[in-house]
Amino acid sequence: MPELPEVETVKRELAKKVTGCTIAHTKIYLVKTIQKPDPESFVKCIQNSRINSVKRRGKYLLFYLSNHLCLAAHLKMTGHFSVCGQGSALHKHTRVVFSLDNGCDLRFVDTRTFGVMYLLCQKEMDQFKPLACLGPEPLSDAFTAQYLFETGHQRTLPIKAFLLNQSFACGLGNIYVDESLFRAGILPDRRTNTLSKDEWAALTLTIKEVLQEGIQHRGTSIQSYTSTDGRPGGYQDRLLVYGKDQRPCVRCGTPIQKQKTAGRGTHFCPTCQR
Repeated sequence: MPELPEVETVKRELAKKVTGCTIAHTKIYLVKTIQKPDPESFVKCIQNSRINSVKRRGKYLLFYLSNHLCLAAHLKMTGHFSVCGQGSALHKHTRVVFSLDNGCDLRFVDTRTFGVMYLLCQKEMDQFKPLACLGPEPLSDAFTAQYLFETGHQRTLPIKAFLLNQSFACGLGNIYVDESLFRAGILPDRRTNTLSKDEWAALTLTIKEVLQEGIQHRGTSIQSYTSTDGRPGGYQDRLLVYGKDQRPCVRCGTPIQKQKTAGRGTHFCPTCQR
């Protein structure tokens, strides 16, 4: 699933390509992609609305529209946005097409069909549960070592499960959590109430560094992720532990191990992480 750096990359590219455009027509090819409202109302409400801005919250893309509405989209496993000419051939897994007034289409392609869209009133977004339950953005000033210490110290969750919980740290996923824990020297199954303030401080710093590097390299392409123009990310070439099962640790040479933590395949160095 695309994580914060991938969604941020897509957001930045879409902001350059569609901001200021008006949605002239919408065609839905897969009804279940539209979660709210019903598809007919969705098409009617979004008609002739101007895209004022494109933002991101956690793993959600948010298209703020001129008619006080916001289109919230979650890519899930294989969702992908592209901008192309209206005469170009449709991909066979195209689910929704927004025809814009500049002669281009904003197309949503989703092979595994888990991606979803919601059309929301902007004034009601704070009450929309999938967004309202999200924790602080890891790259924001609110995401501090003190916040993590206070939130984690009273819990006994494995640290990986804690970081994957979007209500504690939104936007983080399997890849960037494994990489951050390795850099911070913390085992993924350590219980949150056992981490010291110094460990929380190191982890906070590494999370921010890893995410910023991921964005700088346009995300990580392991399976299907590409940006809006079809280009893969580049951060997969810089991963230190994720996907490195049985390869020597870059720091100590110990074979990287893989286990299941928080229901996810998890990579770590048993020597460097404590």
